[in-house]
Amino acid sequence: MKQAGEEMGNFPDEMIDWKHLVRDILDKSFMSQSELAERLKISQQCISTWLNGNRRPRPAIRKTLLAFSSGKGIESSMLAIDPKTRELLAFLDDRGSGELSRILSLYVSVPGKCRRKILRFAESLARR
Repeated sequence: MKQAGEEMGNFPDEMIDWKHLVRDILDKSFMSQSELAERLKISQQCISTWLNGNRRPRPAIRKTLLAFSSGKGIESSMLAIDPKTRELLAFLDDRGSGELSRILSLYVSVPGKCRRKILRFAESLARR
């Protein structure tokens, strides 16, 4: 396995949105923060700081998270975001717009064809 900072697939692991990857792991595995922390042999507070966006997992834990997410069918490459999008997500998070930030990060992670479907659906909701 490659070291942190090296290419993971077609993108560097620093581009991964760790906060959303961890959230997806928790959601797909039906695990609590405490259960994931126990599995990773870290504290629940570490998980919480990742989810709050205050910190990122250290390199050794990143490897484990990537392997775990792969086993759960989570495409970590879908959570790779460019620096401009990361900046926008941080802006939204800083202003207490966590829900909007989550929606935007999911939106940028899907292929273009699916984005159009999402926008059409959102427009239909707005017309109601």
